[in-house]
Amino acid sequence: MNSPSAHCRRALHRHITLPKDSIWITDGLLAHAFDRFCRVSTTFTRKASKVPGPLEAQRRLGRRRMAVANDWHGPPTPPPWAFLMPLNLTRWTWKPPTPTEARRSNPSRLADSTAALAALLPQWLRESSQELDGLSMVAMANAAGSDQAASDPAPLVAPTDPQAAFMDGFRRAADGVHNRRFLFEVNKICGQMRQRIILGDISPGEVLALSNEIWRTLESRLPGSPRGRRWSLSFCRAIISGLSASKVFPASSLDTRFWNAFFSQVSKLPVNDTVCNLFAKALATMPIAYRSHVSGRLLSVLASFFSAWNHSTSPLEGSEIGRLTDMAILGGMYAKQQEVRALPASLRQALTISDVLQDASQEATKEFCSMAYTEVLKEILNGVTDGRMLRYGWLYILARNPDVNQDFFFDFAASLSEGSLHLPPLSVVEVSSLLLTQWGSRGYLRAPKEVYKSYRRHCGTRDEAALASLFLAVFARGEEETKTGLYYSAWKFLTRIRRKDYVLRSLQFDTSTGMLPVRMLEDLAFTADDHNIAVQLHDLWSEDLKSDPGHRRTQPQWFPGVFDKYAETMIHDAKLSPKEIWRVLDIGKLERPPLHAQLRHHRGTFGQRRAAVVEKMAHAFTEAPHLTNRAAFRHVSRSLAFLREIRGPGGVPEAVIQDLYQIITQDLWEERPGRTMRLLWFLRIIEQRHGLEMAWHCRVALRRWRARLKQIVMRKYGIKNIESRSTSGW
Repeated sequence: MNSPSAHCRRALHRHITLPKDSIWITDGLLAHAFDRFCRVSTTFTRKASKVPGPLEAQRRLGRRRMAVANDWHGPPTPPPWAFLMPLNLTRWTWKPPTPTEARRSNPSRLADSTAALAALLPQWLRESSQELDGLSMVAMANAAGSDQAASDPAPLVAPTDPQAAFMDGFRRAADGVHNRRFLFEVNKICGQMRQRIILGDISPGEVLALSNEIWRTLESRLPGSPRGRRWSLSFCRAIISGLSASKVFPASSLDTRFWNAFFSQVSKLPVNDTVCNLFAKALATMPIAYRSHVSGRLLSVLASFFSAWNHSTSPLEGSEIGRLTDMAILGGMYAKQQEVRALPASLRQALTISDVLQDASQEATKEFCSMAYTEVLKEILNGVTDGRMLRYGWLYILARNPDVNQDFFFDFAASLSEGSLHLPPLSVVEVSSLLLTQWGSRGYLRAPKEVYKSYRRHCGTRDEAALASLFLAVFARGEEETKTGLYYSAWKFLTRIRRKDYVLRSLQFDTSTGMLPVRMLEDLAFTADDHNIAVQLHDLWSEDLKSDPGHRRTQPQWFPGVFDKYAETMIHDAKLSPKEIWRVLDIGKLERPPLHAQLRHHRGTFGQRRAAVVEKMAHAFTEAPHLTNRAAFRHVSRSLAFLREIRGPGGVPEAVIQDLYQIITQDLWEERPGRTMRLLWFLRIIEQRHGLEMAWHCRVALRRWRARLKQIVMRKYGIKNIESRSTSGW
């Protein structure tokens, strides 16, 4: 009994063995068919290593016969399914082709027989390339079961245009007068073009030539007609659909001439979601290296979108912005709950375009965005609407692009917030959504979905509390370094668009729901790089404590180290009185009772940190140009007293003593006698710090200095006896 493997081997050998009877085709046609077979066969892989069974062998019979090149004795016979009628191949005979001279002498016979031969050939053999010299084939077809053989047909020459049969119906309909027939052919050719691109039955040069012909015909036959634009859109979609689905026709085989022509047609189409999706799909299909070569056409397409957004009458509401941010950050999680269709058309299109204007290099992205910004400015300067929708859509596209530098994005936002453009300022919700989107696209958020959920949960429908909710979400979910960096980024963005007041307004609006975390306010004050903002945030915290005295003991104290970086700028600010500076540091006058209670408070948790700030303030008081000598002496002496109480007499740094000496001797440097009581007070400090001997030497030096100044004044003004003048200071 034979084994099953023996049956399989015999069946396989029977299918692979070439038949004795065959038909003859030219070498050029065989090369064309074999080249297509090689391209198609590379897209399929064998998933198993076993010998195929009879059913699989039957299904792939044509491919095996073409692949057996080492046992080739003649061209293989096309499989039975390639013919349009049942054929009895055993009755076929071979005849050599007609010589070239005979074919040229009788061209009419060849032309009449071309259509008959083309009908017998399969589709992939019928469409040969233009380089083929001719097609000669002898075919004799018998009906099934018939014993009578047909006469031998003469060999024929293929038409010079390989796509003649493909375009014949379209060209005849274009020359006709019936639009219905023409549109039917356009619809038919769209489907055929997609199928041919998928199968690789058409060359890149033919795609460009046929596309240009069809586009020109549509423009000439239906100029400016909505129906013509609709069919042009259908044809463009057919090409892109075929390119994206084909495995044997890479998009890189089409050069920049095709893509320039394609995007030129897209720019002429009316803006809607279908055109936007087509543009996004085409941009994703086209190789990224081509973008710089077709940037002009891409800008023309974007300009049409910008114009539509600028003419949009849909209001830019906070709820719509929130829904857009939901889709951008939550992604598929949000898509299960709501549909994209709920958004206005402008925001839907901005979301689609933002996904495809990526993956390029940073320099190429910067150059392209700069050119696109020019188109945005042109539309805004037209002044059709308030421009909010266009501005937010463009800024959202930039925020979604991870290749756009943060400073580059902030520059665009600042330029679109200039007063010369007469645009309304960015709202609190717009600022919050742009910051969240930009942080998420650049990977600044460790857990973007968690941060965003916290933001939405706290904000709710209160648009004014958007920034406060954003800061609270970052504070609750972010790490220490991440929080500081994000707060710096937010302040930088608000500074560039001149809207730093949004923070205080949003925080004040949010205090109605409860107390704000003092550590978050400290981080905001530290990262603001503005001493006025820091003072206002401290006052906000103080007012919050006053409104609820029960939380004063449980609430942590304000960290005075926040004002360490602002010590000099606060004192040099003439609009901020020194009294306010001592107040925000929570340092009272030590001369007022009860002294022990104040000392306990000052020496508390942040006593040493306050002392470090006061040490910087002492030097700043000395150099403040707007303070009088008397005011500077008062505040430096207060700083000295505070440092002595906190650190002890030996803990006062030498720099503070030098600052005090500079203020006391300022009168002497200006050739005035100075104030005796101040000099004596300073000598007591020297005595306590360095001893009696050092104080005595200082006293002698100051006395000599004043005596020398007395002589200078007497010589200068010609005074013989200075005691005769009213000079009690001497």
